[in-house]
This record gives sequence, structure tokens and C-alpha cells, in this order.
Amino acid sequence: MSDVARAAGVSSQTVSRTLSGRGAVSEATRQRVLDAARELGYHPDAHAQMLASGASRTVGVLMVGELSHGRMHSYVALERVEHLRGQFVISVTAEPDDPDSLDDALQYLDAANVKSIVLLGQRSDAVDRLLPHVSVPCVVVINTAVTSAPCSRVGIDQAGGVHATMDHLSAAGWRRPVAIVPAGYDVDA
Repeated sequence: MSDVARAAGVSSQTVSRTLSGRGAVSEATRQRVLDAARELGYHPDAHAQMLASGASRTVGVLMVGELSHGRMHSYVALERVEHLRGQFVISVTAEPDDPDSLDDALQYLDAANVKSIVLLGQRSDAVDRLLPHVSVPCVVVINTAVTSAPCSRVGIDQAGGVHATMDHLSAAGWRRPVAIVPAGYDVDA
């Protein structure tokens, strides 16, 4: 940061205020600092900012069970939105039938000081086991009901989607549509 301050002809505190967006800095000074930072390839250290402010800019994603096509799309969409908001995303996986795996995943996210957790799950029993131990705001993305601790839930109406698809195909004149689904148990299929 001192190199940026020297190149811009300002104090380190002015660089800090400019890059954090906190405090008053004139537009001309702000632009000099940003230009100097760009020329020097300087990027603020997210960990240092978190320690200094005490605020996390990291969302944790806990994927419980197999990563299906639908959950992968949900993850990618979340990653893109959080990036646009200037946030970071870290992810961890856990096995739904392994309590140690679930505990380890939550401990990892807790140690990472995430500000919130998004649970991407297939089975409500695993999510129900996890939720009482979550200490930050949480959103559950799952296709089944969640009965435990209060949290926000995002669900996908699989049956409604199939009905809408069939209605569309029927209206288009298709009389014998075929569905190809994966073998074995897949709640998203």
C-alpha cells in the first residue's frame, strides 16, 4: 500500500480510504490512487481487510450429497452473483450419512469465518441434522421440505416443471414424448 501512496503522492491512510470506499476523498485524488494501484498491479488483501474490519466478505457453500446438474447450476449462479457483489465464495462437501463429514464441513466453514452459508442438499434428513449447528444466516436450496431450525428455503417444483413441459409438448402436437433420466436414485431427475 505504501508503494501506491508514494506513486499517487498521498498518504497510506488516503489509499486505504480510497480502496475501501470509506471516508472522504476528492474525485481527483481517488482517480490518482486507482491509477497508481492499477499501474503497480496492487490489489487489497481480502484477509487483511477482514481482520481490520471484523467483517467477512465470504459466503460458504455446503454441498451435501451428490452434486447433480441442477445443483451445479445453482452453485455457478450463486458464485456469479456474489462475485458481482464483491463477495467471495468457498465451498465444501459432506456425505449425508456421515455425521463426522457433516461436522467437519461446518467446522471448516466456521474456521473460514463465513458471513452466511448456503446449503445445497438432496435429502432433508441431512439438512435437518446440520441446521441446529449453523451459527450464521443460512439458506437451504433443496427439493424437499425442511422441518428443523428456521431458515430461508429455495426449492424447485420438479413436478410442476414436468407438467408444464408435457403441456407444452402436447400443445405443439407431440403425442409420444420420451423422458431420458439417469439410472438409480436421483431426486433431481
